[in-house]
Amino acid sequence: MGFIKKYKNVLAGLLINTVEHHSTVLYGYYASLMAPIFFPADDPKLNEMRALGVFALTFVMQPVAGFILGRIGDLYGRKLSMIVGVLSIAIPTLLIGILPGYETLGIIAPILLIFALMIQSAGGAAAYSGTAVFLNEFGSSKVQSLLSALLSASGFIGAIIASFCGALYDSNSEWRLSFIGGGILGLLLMRLRSQLEETPVFKKSLREKGLHPSKSFLEVIKSRKRNFICAIGIAGGCNLPFYLICIYFNSLLVVDLGVPHPSMLKYNMGLLAFWGLFLPLVGHISDKVGIKRLMMVSALGLVFLSIPFFAWTLEDLTLTKIHLLRGLLSIFAMGILAPGTAYIMPLFEVQERQTGSSVAYAVGAVLFGGTAPFICRLLVDQTGHPIAPAYYLAFCGLMTAASIWYAKPVEEEE
Repeated sequence: MGFIKKYKNVLAGLLINTVEHHSTVLYGYYASLMAPIFFPADDPKLNEMRALGVFALTFVMQPVAGFILGRIGDLYGRKLSMIVGVLSIAIPTLLIGILPGYETLGIIAPILLIFALMIQSAGGAAAYSGTAVFLNEFGSSKVQSLLSALLSASGFIGAIIASFCGALYDSNSEWRLSFIGGGILGLLLMRLRSQLEETPVFKKSLREKGLHPSKSFLEVIKSRKRNFICAIGIAGGCNLPFYLICIYFNSLLVVDLGVPHPSMLKYNMGLLAFWGLFLPLVGHISDKVGIKRLMMVSALGLVFLSIPFFAWTLEDLTLTKIHLLRGLLSIFAMGILAPGTAYIMPLFEVQERQTGSSVAYAVGAVLFGGTAPFICRLLVDQTGHPIAPAYYLAFCGLMTAASIWYAKPVEEEE
């Protein structure tokens, strides 16, 4: 009980992040079941709308939500931004679960679905960064990387729970139960979030400087231009390897090796479990050897080893080799992701931290994360060389290493 009381805010933040990730990945598991209900196959205009909606969902709303919640967190406190974040996920999730289909509402149904998905995904991305700031400011300096790793690991746990829901409720009507349950659970967590304490770092800043000034986003960029750009690069390094390893490789499994779709999902669940279990260990190691040192070694590992690893795998493509390649690349990827947010937070002052870090992380995730599978496939199609994604991954490692090297914490600038 003493441990729970001492770390109640940290544990609450991790639990909330687990539930939020569970809700935000549900659509990925149920898209095939939901498409005929909201986007009739014989209506090409609605199919186009779906594509545009997903585009907007991925590329537009996340940085905007990061700015909005970041501004709330910097002006009025991390606690309030977390409450707004959970509402922006729970309400759309519940709405999706009870939303009638195209046969009932006509074109209004897909419009409402796309809108709900945009708000849900944007809220999830912004809430992740907000929780990262919350944990960073609550945690001891000796465990910053561990807390960053636990945050990422809790997200993987949420994704695994969602995959179990996808397997359990897999009929044309049962999928709604997962969304309704996720929405209700999110709303129930409002009570938990309302009991959270404000971070001591924010309270200290509030006492010393009063209500934080309304610092515009352009002013944040101007005053922290180098760190903002470096934070985008580091966020790209946290996201691109994961999307390549966990998403792009699915096409190799299914298309090149003929692995059945259910088996591919099982392999992915195993990979998510591997990341979820080992990320905290990598975070602990990072706190011991130094965050910057571990991240640099991991990034340079991607630079120099991605191409030879790929070449060895593609010589004689087998299921065993793909599993080994994913495992080897995951080690370097986790070395960047585990301490990633812990390295980004000190790049901004307290009164601009959530706005700067949230927007930068969202931009990096958008540019280099969600687009990674598409770009990798495009590189292969355009060049005709299956090894092309290895060069993209090596470029990611170089970008990340440069960003780590040139980023300068605020305390060092002063």
